[in-house]
Amino acid sequence: MIARQKDEDAIREKRWIESEKARLEARRKEIEKEAGMNMSKPDAVEDSGQPATEEPLPFVPEPFAPTTPVIEEPAPLTPLPTPTIPEGPAAPSPFAPMPPDPSLPPLPGGGAAPSPFAPLPPL
Repeated sequence: MIARQKDEDAIREKRWIESEKARLEARRKEIEKEAGMNMSKPDAVEDSGQPATEEPLPFVPEPFAPTTPVIEEPAPLTPLPTPTIPEGPAAPSPFAPMPPDPSLPPLPGGGAAPSPFAPLPPL
């Protein structure tokens, strides 16, 4: 029985190889048809009448030389004009004055009654 299986495997292998060859040939013809090329004659001479004796030159990229950007001298900076700020009691406050509110407690050190608590010891 093992000899029979080996024979059948050999027959199947031969059929598979033949069907693969046929499949690949059909696919090659499809590709030729889509690309409009004839790949069956890879060494064919073009219709220009000149024999192709020279091999094409291999692709060699252009040499790359990095360049540094040219830095121009910047214009000298001119200082901004400084605004004059009046100093002293005549200087205006950036905050709007608030009217006194009797419901708020007095500010500390504002002449209010002394605290009922003893002062804290110094650190």
